[in-house]
Amino acid sequence: MRRMLIVLAAIIVLSASGIAAAYFLLNRKGEGRRIAEKKGIPYLAIMAHRGVSDLAPEATDPAYRLALEMGADYLEADIQRTADGVLVCFHDDTLDRNTDAAQVFPGREMDSIDKFTYAELMMLDIGTWFNEKNPDRARETFHELKILTLEELIDIAESHDNRPGLYLETKSALRYPGIEKEIIDLLKSRGWIEDGASMESIEVGNDIDVDPLEDGDGEVEPAPVRIADGPARVILQSFEDESIRIMKDLAPNVPRIYLVDEELEEKKGGWNELIAIAKKYDADLGPSGYQAWPWRTGEAHRNGVLVHHYTLNKPWQMRLLRFFGTDGIFTNRTDLALKLYRRQKMQPLEEYFKRIGY
Repeated sequence: MRRMLIVLAAIIVLSASGIAAAYFLLNRKGEGRRIAEKKGIPYLAIMAHRGVSDLAPEATDPAYRLALEMGADYLEADIQRTADGVLVCFHDDTLDRNTDAAQVFPGREMDSIDKFTYAELMMLDIGTWFNEKNPDRARETFHELKILTLEELIDIAESHDNRPGLYLETKSALRYPGIEKEIIDLLKSRGWIEDGASMESIEVGNDIDVDPLEDGDGEVEPAPVRIADGPARVILQSFEDESIRIMKDLAPNVPRIYLVDEELEEKKGGWNELIAIAKKYDADLGPSGYQAWPWRTGEAHRNGVLVHHYTLNKPWQMRLLRFFGTDGIFTNRTDLALKLYRRQKMQPLEEYFKRIGY
């Protein structure tokens, strides 16, 4: 029985590998790349998930500055709104995991962001937890870091010779009616969204000419990041259908990503239904890495839909999804993704921290 199970497992693995290999060979220069080029979105896109959040506290100044210095295509953030109307970058629905809210506001640490004023949030430390959880990556300069506003994130994105795009999620969007308009209005006021701008009318600035699907020897010097000069300088995303619809109505020329997971796939009636919803709102898909089977990505491509997967932090995961045909990844390790997908020559981590002042 044991031998039979081993043989069966081997057959399954080989079959899956064969299917994946066939898809890869047929699509290595195929639909995903063409769709991305048409929309002005880099291929394979590298999104710094809450910054380089495996090496610095997530969604903080050092995490985003590391991503900027290394050369990420996009700075990714979850946007929520305080009780007094300030747009802030924060992922969780509550403050208990990665702030000292339990000490500063006893009994309120399980409240959501909209129950706090901006001044109250500025009383919290969002960095010390990282040192306590990751002593091997701890830094004294991470103590007393503060929650960033969206304005501050834009300031960071505009502060360097590299010009990455912004990849923004309306987090728990139904809790914050009107947040889509507030985000879009702010981006317009800062020149990141232009009324009536056509995707085809602006040339993408991207000097990278390494084929990310070709293995090669040697390392490539970093190319300037120019995503903010192109048509996809901003990408908006949400798990909520309604939020995606509002984004389309308010900013039809700004790319949109419909975020999905396995639970939502089951709830909506399957992968093809998720593709149908994305197409309804002229959006692309942002699935979990667990949904990255090549036949699923292929079906999305056949419908003109790009697929950006989250959240890939290990080299083997990045290699596998590249093999499976992903169009881009969200990652907490921008450095590893750049090295693997672009063969980019990376500096020692301490050099990057020195450059950003941490």
